[in-house]
Amino acid sequence: MYNGGSRKYSNMRTLGEEYIFVVRGIIANKAGELLLARRSIENSYDVGLWEFPGGKTNDKPKLSPIEVLEEEIREESGIEASVGHTALYCHTDRFKDNGSRKGRVTSFSAGIALSGLAVPDGKEVSEVAWLPPEQVANLELTPATRAALEIYTAGRSEIAA
Repeated sequence: MYNGGSRKYSNMRTLGEEYIFVVRGIIANKAGELLLARRSIENSYDVGLWEFPGGKTNDKPKLSPIEVLEEEIREESGIEASVGHTALYCHTDRFKDNGSRKGRVTSFSAGIALSGLAVPDGKEVSEVAWLPPEQVANLELTPATRAALEIYTAGRSEIAA
């Protein structure tokens, strides 16, 4: 597991392929609902799909991954959140962005909402919603978000048992 710490990432190439590093937050409110963001048409991939809020660390090399995540959640949704430093799940995949093939490493961390009203930024995110975990599974999710949700809900079930 990745410990958020203060390590900073920049663009990295492996076997001729550029990698981006993404952090996403599984943010819960006091009612146990999860914060979801819907990707807008301004995005070059996964348009219209729902995901946990977050963003690329490559774009903010002076911030730690946790600082990037908390800032991205605030920017995309208007929610102030506190995020844990240990990743619950890491997902790797490859995709095409503006015609070039890239690798992506996405780290998911859990956190809690502290304050704010959920309002989409209108650029990267077209909608935001608070939903119970069992309803989140019914949305059109990015593959990484679906996998992270399954691990999150399985963990909650084990704790409740």
